[in-house]
Amino acid sequence: MDYKIVGIIGLGIFGRALAEELMHYNTEVLGVDKNQDNLDECKTFLQEAVRASRIDSGFLKEIDFQSVDIAVVGSGMTLEETVLALEHCEDLAIDQVYAIANTTIEKNIFYKMGADHVIIPDVQMGKNTARKLMRSFVNEMVEIRQDVFVAEFKVPEEWIGMTLQELNLFEKYSVSIIGSQKGKGKLNLKIDPTVALEEDTHYLGIARKDHFDRFAEKTSLGYDLRLDD
Repeated sequence: MDYKIVGIIGLGIFGRALAEELMHYNTEVLGVDKNQDNLDECKTFLQEAVRASRIDSGFLKEIDFQSVDIAVVGSGMTLEETVLALEHCEDLAIDQVYAIANTTIEKNIFYKMGADHVIIPDVQMGKNTARKLMRSFVNEMVEIRQDVFVAEFKVPEEWIGMTLQELNLFEKYSVSIIGSQKGKGKLNLKIDPTVALEEDTHYLGIARKDHFDRFAEKTSLGYDLRLDD
C-alpha cells in the first residue's frame, strides 16, 4: 500500500474514529480541531495535532496542510465551518477531499463547494446495519469505491465438492474470488481454482453491486447477499 498523508479538519466522533483506524495503515495523520479535548483524546493516533480557533488558507499553509494527499473535513463542525474548510482545501489544490454531512441538503451543498466525496455517517451506518441484519451467509461487506464491493461469504451448500474452475463465477456473474479462509485459519490470497470447495470455508469476492445482486439471485445466498439500498 502506498504511503499516504491524511489531514483531518474536525475531530468529532467520526473524525476521532477515523484517526484511530488509520493508525493501522501505512498512513500519517494530521489532525486539526478547535477543541483541545478532542485533540487530547486522539493524540496517540496523530503524527501531528494542531489546535486552531479559526481556520483559513494562510493558517493551513503554515502547518503544511497542502502536503496532505487526502483531506477529511466536517466532523463535529457547523455547516459554515465545513463550507469554509472546503473552500480553503480547494485553494490549496488538495487532491482528494471528503466532507462529513448531517443531511442530504448539506451533502448537496458540499458537493457544490468542491468536495470529491461526501459521507453522511448515520445514513451509511444504517445501510451497513441493514445489510448485516438481512445476511446470514455474509460476514462482512465493504464498499471500496462507488458501486464496487468486497464481500466475505460462507460457501453455499451446492458449491461443496465443486471447484471454482467448474463454477466459472466470473464468466457467469462477473464476480471475482480473491481470497479464502478455512475455519479459523489464516486468510489465503493464493487461490487454486482446481481445488474442491469444502464446508466451513469463507470466500472473499469482489464485484459491482448489480453483479453481486444477480449472483445472489442465482445461488442459495439469495437475499442474504443482495445489496438493496
